[in-house]
Amino acid sequence: TVSQWAMVVLELAAPLILVIEDNPDMNAFISSALAERYRVANAFDGHTGLQLALDLQPALILSDVMMPGMSGDRLVEIIRQHPDLDDTPIIMLTAKADDALRAKLLRHGVQDYIQKPFALDDLLARIAGLLKERHRVGRQLLSLEERFRATFEQAAVGIAHVAPDGRWLRVNRKLCEIVGYSYDELLKLSFQDITHPDDLDLDVGLVGKVLS
Repeated sequence: TVSQWAMVVLELAAPLILVIEDNPDMNAFISSALAERYRVANAFDGHTGLQLALDLQPALILSDVMMPGMSGDRLVEIIRQHPDLDDTPIIMLTAKADDALRAKLLRHGVQDYIQKPFALDDLLARIAGLLKERHRVGRQLLSLEERFRATFEQAAVGIAHVAPDGRWLRVNRKLCEIVGYSYDELLKLSFQDITHPDDLDLDVGLVGKVLS
């Protein structure tokens, strides 16, 4: 049916929101409101919420501040230490009017802070705004990456991205022509492997200066 097809499309395309709230009624209330527009995952404590965030990589995290085991502010500190989650929008919910806590959370990378009780329409609007902004920034980064790749590949000089130990991570076509190796062959080597012995000490020293 049309309604079933619409649900399948929602499940495949809708952003995933992780709701971390220890109060079962509040968790269910928020999740029910979100389910019409988004996919929803639920956690009822900070430790479970952290594990789900790492496993599921949600598009947005909505978390209570005061929770057993791990508080919401501690949860945010740990989440922001993981590169895969460092740009994930986080909205915190709290029943306390605490300006110091609000400032602390914003410093630690929370995008929004909502005091309970809240208007559901306001919450939904803030979620939609954050997801829209994340999508916009993602498209900009993708465009920059595409432009970088084009410049890298079409450059008239040899260019390489080299790991600290000398392994080639990325090389352009011109460098392959200069050194006489194919792309796949070069990625199996390090710059030390193709450097003349008389120049090796100098080149290693220059790399060390760049990394220091």
